Amino acid sequence: FSNGMGAAICSGSMLSQTWVLSATHCFAMDEIGGYQVVGYGVQIGDAGSERIVEGNGVSIAPGLALSNGRLFNDAALLRLAEPAGVGTLPVLGSRDPLVGETGFVYGYGLRRTGSNATDGNDFEKLEGGEMEIANVTPNHIFTVYSGSGVNVCNGDSGGPIVVDVNGEPAIAGVVSMGSVEGCQEGDVTTFTNLQVPAVFNWITDTVPGVGVK
Repeated sequence: FSNGMGAAICSGSMLSQTWVLSATHCFAMDEIGGYQVVGYGVQIGDAGSERIVEGNGVSIAPGLALSNGRLFNDAALLRLAEPAGVGTLPVLGSRDPLVGETGFVYGYGLRRTGSNATDGNDFEKLEGGEMEIANVTPNHIFTVYSGSGVNVCNGDSGGPIVVDVNGEPAIAGVVSMGSVEGCQEGDVTTFTNLQVPAVFNWITDTVPGVGVK
C-alpha cells in the first residue's frame, strides 16, 4: 500500500481485481514522514519499477478492538478505482489453521533483522518464506521467530499468512503486530484469524466473487 505521496506503508493481498485485503491499523495514520495522507493506493511491483493503482474506498472489519495490548479483528479492505491486473488469492473457509502447520508469509517490509527503511533495497521488495504456526486462538494466529529463517517486520503489516488446502493456497490470517523491536529473535507475530465469523462474513459480503478454500 502507499499513501497519497507514494510512501509505502503496508502489504496486502488481492482478493479480486478491485479489492485488497490488509490491516485496519494501516489506515489509521494522518501523516507519514511529515506528509499528510491524502489517499491510498496499491503499489504493484518492486520499488523503482512499480506502478500505482489508486483506491477509492476503505471498508473496516467489524469489531475492531484493543485488549491486553493486542488488536482484535484488525483487517481492512481497500477498493481500487480500476482493476489491478494481477493474480488473486482465496481466503481459508473450509477449516481452521492448525498449530504446527507451515504458513507462508509474504510482504514488502524490512528484510534484515534490526534494519530500517533507509537501507536502500532493504525495503519495498517482495519477499516470502515459511513460518510454523505456533498457536491458534479463535481470534488470532501466532508465529515465533527463532532467529533463523524468515520473519515478518515493519511494512509487512496487512500481508497474509497462507496455508495449503489440498494443494491450493488460501489466506488464513493478516499480519497485525509483532512483539520485539527490530523484529529480532523471540519476536511473536500476531495475525488476525480470518476464521472469526464477523471477519469472514464481512469479507465474503463485501468482495463480490471472492474465492474461498
